[in-house]
Amino acid sequence: MGAAVSRVDSHQPQKRNVSSCRMHCVESLCLIFAVLSISHLYILVFFFPPGSSARGADKKKRISRRMALKQVSSSKSFGGFQKVFEHDSVELKCKMKFAVYLPPKAESAKCPVLYFLSGLTCTEQNFITKSGFQQAASEHGLIVIAPDTSPRGCNIKGEDDSWDFGTGAGFYVDATEDPWKTNYRMYSYVTEELPQLVNANFPVDPQRTSIFGHSMGGHGALICTLKNPGKYKAYDATHLVKSYTGSQLDILIDQGKADEFYDQLLPENFIAACTEKKIPVVFRLQELLRSTRSRCALPPACLTCTAALSNLSLWSYMACEFF
Repeated sequence: MGAAVSRVDSHQPQKRNVSSCRMHCVESLCLIFAVLSISHLYILVFFFPPGSSARGADKKKRISRRMALKQVSSSKSFGGFQKVFEHDSVELKCKMKFAVYLPPKAESAKCPVLYFLSGLTCTEQNFITKSGFQQAASEHGLIVIAPDTSPRGCNIKGEDDSWDFGTGAGFYVDATEDPWKTNYRMYSYVTEELPQLVNANFPVDPQRTSIFGHSMGGHGALICTLKNPGKYKAYDATHLVKSYTGSQLDILIDQGKADEFYDQLLPENFIAACTEKKIPVVFRLQELLRSTRSRCALPPACLTCTAALSNLSLWSYMACEFF
């Protein structure tokens, strides 16, 4: 099947060249929600790629010795509970917080679990206080996990100098260079350590797991979907999709022309890579829209899917509003 590429308008943005290493990392920050779904299920399903067996077994042993979670807060919400926990992270070597929404159904049965990855400068608080997802999660019996966006308090020189690099900006990758590689291992944290903690401490069904995110978190969700640990050296979704060999994906990118980060995102590069791999992608370039990190409304449709969907589909949804 050939790649189906469509655009809302006929405007063809010029391709831009970005030379700096940081900008190359930022280029794939498509301001999106990335969601996976399986046909005939009314839940969202995503299977995290396993790491090497030896390394994975060793991590499980280390994590099991430090499984203790400290509850930081708990509030009643739509019949369930919105909680925040703290723990000592093995991967990041610092204390980390993550939010957990437990629907009423979790009191008597295991539930599908949905991971949400936030964007730049965010913490575990942004999504749980600004989106209003709890109502839909309660209705559909979903446990929702929202981790922090980076390690905290590591005392690394320069980690607090810029809002888009370091604290609050972990990019959901594993750093490979000093002094960052010891603590900045958000990819391994999100795909390995955190799911192990969640599976061991909450009534989740590990076989029904999904992931999505906003802005930097949308990019992180794509990385978790496309990257096989140890096989690929590139961390950019545009490069990862070139090597993707999994189930057929259907990708939607909803991009605002007025987005202040549009010059950095280079969605055309991602579309070209998808076209080369014959992966269907719909690119909707919206007039008078820009991304917002201060207010993020989550459509209930992002938490549910219909039986009409077939095969494995990757949805991308950008949170935006009129100004």
